[in-house]
Amino acid sequence: MTCFNAIAYFLLLWGVKERAQPPTPSATKALPFVVSLRRLLSVEPYRMYLTMRIPMTILGLLPYMTLLYYCQNNMEIESIQSTLGMTQIIALVGALIATPTMTWLASKYGRRATLTGLLSVVGVLFLIALFLPFDTMPSLIYILAPFLGVCLALPYVIPDAMLGDIIDYDELLTGERNEAMYSMVETNMQQLVEILLSAAQLCMAAAGFENLAGCECGCGVSCEKMVGYDARWVCPGSIGYSCDGTVGATLFYEAEPAMVPCTKQNDGVKLVTALFMFGLPGLAGLLAILPIRRAIISPEQHEQIKSGIAALKANASAAVNDPLTGTKVVRPTNSPATLFPEHFTAWEWALGKQGAALSSLKLYLGSRLSAYLVVFISFVFVNRFVDSDAVLQISFWLLAFLIVLVPYDSLRFVATAYPPTGSSFQEFSRPGMPDEKVGGGYDNL
Repeated sequence: MTCFNAIAYFLLLWGVKERAQPPTPSATKALPFVVSLRRLLSVEPYRMYLTMRIPMTILGLLPYMTLLYYCQNNMEIESIQSTLGMTQIIALVGALIATPTMTWLASKYGRRATLTGLLSVVGVLFLIALFLPFDTMPSLIYILAPFLGVCLALPYVIPDAMLGDIIDYDELLTGERNEAMYSMVETNMQQLVEILLSAAQLCMAAAGFENLAGCECGCGVSCEKMVGYDARWVCPGSIGYSCDGTVGATLFYEAEPAMVPCTKQNDGVKLVTALFMFGLPGLAGLLAILPIRRAIISPEQHEQIKSGIAALKANASAAVNDPLTGTKVVRPTNSPATLFPEHFTAWEWALGKQGAALSSLKLYLGSRLSAYLVVFISFVFVNRFVDSDAVLQISFWLLAFLIVLVPYDSLRFVATAYPPTGSSFQEFSRPGMPDEKVGGGYDNL
């Protein structure tokens, strides 16, 4: 793995060439963060892309991250190290093979057909695996392991190419390249998978999970270190005395049991683990199929997008049609008067009477920020008097969302303190957004 990382680092530094960026005019100012974010999320192909990408990321990462717990809780193996290690190796090999295979399939049959087919196969396979008896036939996991590797590669190989087309489309609409903003939003949304892993641990605990099934040692934990003498396990009502305590060592006083006591979790724990290992990822894979059609920009449309970008670079007033909607491309002028309303939703802008009653907007945003503070203080207070790992974990989940929401609404609240002069707002329509205008002809963003 160290050699692999070194090679990847070398290729990144010397093998990847960046495209030269055109010089930015000194008079050009950076867009406000909120405006950049809202414009990005107003692009319909990107919204559909995120609707597809987030379930695909759940399918890709959650099974691999839950594999350790599944081997411990559901497969009833005294020592999981060899099974876990071999499964991970097969999965990585499967990912290496899947990467060029996906590229070839996409070039031959198209991205839509390739993603639909792969997601259908893997999603159905995982739902079937939910009912397979891995506890009686642990070797079944080796048959499934290559598909774990396919899942690891699936959210990145084809979707990353799709994202490049969407960024080009956004450049056609706005005249700006926003790779950094797109990557930032996508990366933060994918962190939901880490929250799901924590949720899996909480659900296992709620179902009655006990470390080592309530035993003092065994199943990989040395009894000599824990209790002072050699044994394969030391559990309530059962001690596996042996010469050296190694896995599979001959027992002194009893026959080899059908199931080692330290591997036995209750049925609720097994069900929760299986749902997070196979059930939820399988459903996520099937759900990711639905938005694919609206997220993918066809090669023909992409060629028109590139032609449109070139035409508008040569002549900013050229008549260029949006290849996705068929309407004329009208780029924003980014004047202060047109940027200000883009900080708010159509409902919020109407609440502020199209900029004539900003006090209503301030009160609304101030109330939201106050609510965030009340919720934060409440959770701090609860954790002060309730000693619960579950409550603490839920508090950190909430904090993860507040870290995003508080700066977002704070920036919008500050913007209401410095409204631009004038009320002539530009008519600016983005794909996938309503056509009705609010304010002085301003589009419903």
